[in-house]
Amino acid sequence: MKVEGRETRAVWWSEDGVRYIDQRSLPLRVEVGVARSAEEVARAIEEMAVRGAPLIGVFAAYGLALAVHRGEDPEAARRRLSRTRPTAINLWSGLEAVRAAAPDPAAMLEAARAFDEAEVAAAEAIGTHGLALFRRGTRVLTHCNAGWLAVQDWGTALAPVYKAARAGLEPFVWVSETRPRLQGARLTAWELRQEGVAHTLIADSAAAHLIQRGQVDLVLTGADRIAANGDAANKIGTYARALAARAHGVPFYVAAPLSSIDRGTATGHDIPIEERPAAEVLTVETSRPASSSPASSPRSGSWRRPRRRSRTRSSARGAGGGERCAGHFRSGAGARGGVHHMTGPRDWYIIIGTKDGSGARDELLGRTTRALQVRNSCIADTPAYSFRRRGPAAPPCRSAPSIPAAIPKELR
Repeated sequence: MKVEGRETRAVWWSEDGVRYIDQRSLPLRVEVGVARSAEEVARAIEEMAVRGAPLIGVFAAYGLALAVHRGEDPEAARRRLSRTRPTAINLWSGLEAVRAAAPDPAAMLEAARAFDEAEVAAAEAIGTHGLALFRRGTRVLTHCNAGWLAVQDWGTALAPVYKAARAGLEPFVWVSETRPRLQGARLTAWELRQEGVAHTLIADSAAAHLIQRGQVDLVLTGADRIAANGDAANKIGTYARALAARAHGVPFYVAAPLSSIDRGTATGHDIPIEERPAAEVLTVETSRPASSSPASSPRSGSWRRPRRRSRTRSSARGAGGGERCAGHFRSGAGARGGVHHMTGPRDWYIIIGTKDGSGARDELLGRTTRALQVRNSCIADTPAYSFRRRGPAAPPCRSAPSIPAAIPKELR
């Protein structure tokens, strides 16, 4: 991807350590940091100089290879790195990929580089699969930052946007600011400006208003972790967008590489939810994070009944209550695609990218997603929600709604 017109990656290996774009300084200036030990890699992740689930996996992979090259204890380095961010399963994927090549330092570095390239290929595959959803001028709502700053070179949620822009389809992106750390305002808006993609920055609370007014064609988000049954965890605030999209019949998409799927976690209930420091909510930053981006700030919005009544049932469990719905995933048996369609009261999708271009198969996600229960976290930097299964299993839907024509036949 591009920074001031030059092709750039978010992290890369160098002879003096692992270099990275320090995301804390964006968008005011571009600073390149260097981590010269596993401890410095770990601190960069914890302090969010490097963030985004897939990118953390790449950075940690290089960090473990760096530890061996510096003569550090590889097991101690692996344990230290594994404690940095609990929700992002990509962290473990990167560490295990490098650990499998131990103890040879050269082989471990090569394994880290291979993992890096595999993540880039997976992200580009997501873009290719998701491009089929776009028409000229498609209006996308996204949340947080799931572009190349979070997912080496292409991104997940933004990969289809970049592909569409380069195909001349002129997509438009609504960028929610994403409090409390403003990853949307600081990072996503900056990325889109660098790529020349039309966008407007909005307050988090304006997203549902835009969806209700018919100004959003689809919602695209990333994921920190996807459980074996298809439950997904993502940045705080994603659930609210999912509810609004569901209520007003707007397709909602989760885009993630295969490394984000945790087959060892049965449901979202088992996904660890990170609690960030309260200071992130209590502290106000004085700089203007995305001053050069156009912005929209509606003063008020009206409420009206959704087009179709949602078949949901509330639960008092969790900070914000929850929703239960039943459905199941569909994907072509031999499809080389990455769009998985979950049928049910509303349409949900997961776009999966792999390094060989093949989509994740049914057995990886689980054929049936049953009663889904949402758990919110009041102060969590990465995950917005975790879907979890509760109570007796709900039967699969008897009839599936029509699959959008934008999805090619071979991906249905």
